[in-house]
Amino acid sequence: MGPSCHCGRTFYHKRANSGFLSRHYMEFLRLNKKVTVAQFMEKVHLELNVNITKHQASKTFMKAKLLIHGSYKNQYRKLWDYCDELLMCNPGTTVHMETILDESSGKERFLRLYICFEALKRGFKAGCRRVIGVDGCHLRGPHPGMLLTAVGIDANDCIYPVAYAVVEVENKNSWKWFIEFLKYDLSISEQNSWTIISDRQKGLGSAIEEVVPGVEHRHCVRHLHNNMKKLHPGQSIKNRFWACARSSYMRRFESEMEILREYDGNAHRWLLDNTNPKHWSRSHFREAAKCDILLNNLCESFNSVILEAREKPILGMLENIRVYLMERLRTKREWMKKRTDDICPKIQNKLEKAKIECAANIARQSDDKRFEVQHIYGGTYVVDLDKCTCTCRKWELTGLPCCHAIACISLAGGKPEDYVHKCYSREAYLAAYEPAIAPISGPNAWKCSTKEPVLPPNKVRLPGRPKKARRREPDEPRKCSNGVTKLSKAGVCPLSCSNCHEKGHTKRKMPPTYTTGAVNYTW
Repeated sequence: MGPSCHCGRTFYHKRANSGFLSRHYMEFLRLNKKVTVAQFMEKVHLELNVNITKHQASKTFMKAKLLIHGSYKNQYRKLWDYCDELLMCNPGTTVHMETILDESSGKERFLRLYICFEALKRGFKAGCRRVIGVDGCHLRGPHPGMLLTAVGIDANDCIYPVAYAVVEVENKNSWKWFIEFLKYDLSISEQNSWTIISDRQKGLGSAIEEVVPGVEHRHCVRHLHNNMKKLHPGQSIKNRFWACARSSYMRRFESEMEILREYDGNAHRWLLDNTNPKHWSRSHFREAAKCDILLNNLCESFNSVILEAREKPILGMLENIRVYLMERLRTKREWMKKRTDDICPKIQNKLEKAKIECAANIARQSDDKRFEVQHIYGGTYVVDLDKCTCTCRKWELTGLPCCHAIACISLAGGKPEDYVHKCYSREAYLAAYEPAIAPISGPNAWKCSTKEPVLPPNKVRLPGRPKKARRREPDEPRKCSNGVTKLSKAGVCPLSCSNCHEKGHTKRKMPPTYTTGAVNYTW
């Protein structure tokens, strides 16, 4: 009988490497996308009785992602096949891919890809207002690029994605290319009745001026204030600026601007020198769009929905977006078919709030259709029920009767719902979501394209760890903070050093001197 072993138990096993773990836990990682490194290490220890390092866990995640989604390079080789499949299954869809010649290999390298489904074209033209939000967001895979999106607004004031494109960089050239396709797909001919809202991206303003000069171009007020507060911070200035933006008629706008000038002349001068009110104030907006939005939340909402898709390889990302759009058209269509309302729910809620506000108005009738309305806190307005107008301009801007108009409608014995614009009706909503995006087969059934496969864009690795969270403003509430903003203590609390206990610096910025007894040493 051999000698007994007295060695301690070890939890290391050379076979438990990242390759084995990625294959063993591939299905688990595919179904649990938000598992952390610490949770995965604990799961491996409980199930396999093996300890792994954080580096091994990270490499396991990376290799499992390749097994699940496939190689990034191989997906670019199938792009032509994917484009042909989209066109075959969805006739009328606009799919345009551009490549650039790679001088070193002599092959074509991927540059841009634009997609606009025929169902979204027809739905937008049939049931949506002529308002488009455009924005760009970064792709999070190993290859560089930007995703440009165009999002409309449906009859229930919800987002209606129209088109998207993958481009190499966000600049005037790429935006002009994107807007030109958008103009063709949406048939933007009567430009005076169209509105585009954006965040003042690089080159977008000049691209819109060149491609669709007659379109109204609005700027997101929140992003405009973020630029303004760098030189003119403060909650009081912010409130006065937003009061100017919300002013619906010219005299009110001039009054609010005068209040801002009296409070801070420099902030007032900054607005006059760097902005034009026609881009950000309701008092200068056109009435054809029937929309008075001041924020570009349309695109931001869509970008947050496709957040996980932007981390995948290009085919996985495009398929995730297509499936989301296909299912969204179906669910929205079925949801509205179950309802019997003549007006969309969100619009009805806005109308009910206006009904409550009309209690503060006194209407006096001039003839069958014209009224004079006096607000109990000041202000007199003229309402014409035949022309659907009010001197406050809210009715003309939105297509919804304002509180002054509702007071007149009640006095005339009518129903406010009868005066709501048809763009908010149930019929308009169903017309937007009636078309359907056709399903397509998987890569195993795609026909091989006659075109030569493209190479992926050149890989660019930026310094530092890649950022996943959106960069927020200093005074913007963080995620899961319930709206609470944590302000910086810079310049408020004096710094102190934990080594020398002196004021004015920290341990990291401590001067290279220290004292021992009566001798001072300097490095």
